[in-house]
Amino acid sequence: MSQKEKLIRQYFALKHRFDLNEPGCSKVCPSEPTPVDIRYMSKEFKVADLEYKISAVEDSLRRQAVRIERENYFATEEGKKAKENAENEKKLLWEEHEKLMNELKDWLNKELKYLFGDNWLCTVNSGYKSINFEIGVKNKNPERAGFVFEFGHSFNVYFDLDHFGKPGPRFEMNYGCLGSFDLFTDTYRSEYLEGQGKFANNKKLLQDLFDKCMDIEKRNEVLENKMREIEKFLENPTNNK
Repeated sequence: MSQKEKLIRQYFALKHRFDLNEPGCSKVCPSEPTPVDIRYMSKEFKVADLEYKISAVEDSLRRQAVRIERENYFATEEGKKAKENAENEKKLLWEEHEKLMNELKDWLNKELKYLFGDNWLCTVNSGYKSINFEIGVKNKNPERAGFVFEFGHSFNVYFDLDHFGKPGPRFEMNYGCLGSFDLFTDTYRSEYLEGQGKFANNKKLLQDLFDKCMDIEKRNEVLENKMREIEKFLENPTNNK
């Protein structure tokens, strides 16, 4: 028996095991290849290709074993209770994260209103070790109800603790581009441009914003670490109790 034939037979045996335990599998791979299978695969695949296919099925079998063990555990009374507790804790952690971000947004909106007037608004989005602020003049045009900002423009402030692996936090602003506009009739764009300049030049506001971002990201890191532990448990509960 050639090396290729041994690998082909190994592949079929492993794929058969995987298909038998995979929900929704419409066609189970035979446990052994036919002579036609052996001739075809020997011709079409190199040894390295067959070894790769075997490695891929072995990885799938390991993930499948974890899934079956997880489903069996969560089907028990102990598992049901543990899953419910974990999901509730995960929900509370997410709510705490949302509360932090809403507090930051409310604070900055209050500052914008105090410095620039009621027309100004900010939204906040967060990612892993990052916060993105979008700031602009509030849309009041009922014909453009789907837009948050007037004339669809805003500028962004970026805070990143880990920006493509570069050391130190990134705290930057992107002005974007308005294009041309009528200097006599278009008051919103002139207000927007003036506000951009005032915002970028208000060092006290920027320092306060930076400090708040640093504080929130430290608190978010604690929440994220707890969240990851819960995710690990929900993925593989018997190994992460």
